Amino acid sequence: MIRVVGKSNLPELAEMSDVEMSPEELTEYRRQNATFKRNREWFSANARTLFKQYAGNFICVVGGEVFAGDNAREVYARSYAAHPEESGAGYGIYIRANPVEDA
Repeated sequence: MIRVVGKSNLPELAEMSDVEMSPEELTEYRRQNATFKRNREWFSANARTLFKQYAGNFICVVGGEVFAGDNAREVYARSYAAHPEESGAGYGIYIRANPVEDA
């Protein structure tokens, strides 16, 4: 359940319905989801190094490669140009310039 306290600028939710996918669409969805998970796992395995190296940048992990920059759209565009087979399945994140230190 979502509860809004006070005034909200959010539009009213429309009626939700199930979306049917063709077998081809479902296959592509599953492929893209598996690729996204693989990119996210690569990020997790290398997170400590990435947080130090790319502080203050947007990054996108695609195909085991890191693309970084100041603008998320540009970073995604470069990453998907280099790996078009993974378009839409990159793992992107903004890494804060001043990360919270380990306690």
